[in-house]
Amino acid sequence: MAKKRHLKKDLNHLVGHAILEGAYTMAISDKAKAAEISKKMAEISEFRNQMITRINMATKKIGKKEVRHTFRAIHNDIIENVTNTFKSFQSMQ
Repeated sequence: MAKKRHLKKDLNHLVGHAILEGAYTMAISDKAKAAEISKKMAEISEFRNQMITRINMATKKIGKKEVRHTFRAIHNDIIENVTNTFKSFQSMQ
């Protein structure tokens, strides 16, 4: 079973890299796309906050099997959202 600490570290690491990718994309792209890029960066930051809340609430009053399934679902959501964010930044270049 994954630990909350590991999920949070992975989440912060991936979101941090996504935000850096957004900053790099903003620096090399034209000014017309800057608003769209900053909006996407704000969305990924909000996603991080939602996932932290979801991770913290995952172990409340449920068994070990349910926690494992919940953590797996959270992990999959994190990977999917961060991957989509990277793809959107690459398409904006």
